[in-house]
Amino acid sequence: MERHTFLFEIATKQMIEFLEPAYAAWVEESKRDDEICGGPQDDLAMAGYPALDRLVEAPGLMQLVLGYLQKDFLEKLTWDGSSEIWYWLDDVTGCDASDQLVRLSGVCYSKR
Repeated sequence: MERHTFLFEIATKQMIEFLEPAYAAWVEESKRDDEICGGPQDDLAMAGYPALDRLVEAPGLMQLVLGYLQKDFLEKLTWDGSSEIWYWLDDVTGCDASDQLVRLSGVCYSKR
């Protein structure tokens, strides 16, 4: 496998609309885990599970969310589900967000 870096850009409004259902499901599951474990389990929980539109103000949390939900986000936006796969997403390593645009950087792999 050959290692590559990627940069993915998306309009913030489009990202929020696309990711809202997966984010809401993750938050619901995480809150149940917090109850079972007796308290917050990660930085997102400690921040009070902010709405996606508020995460643009916290790039570290946005990176955490988009890294965790990359299959629900990056994979669905970059692969049609049936054509040959050229790149395998591995990790989101950076995030820069504003009211207008979200930029993700990361690592992916391809066949040699």
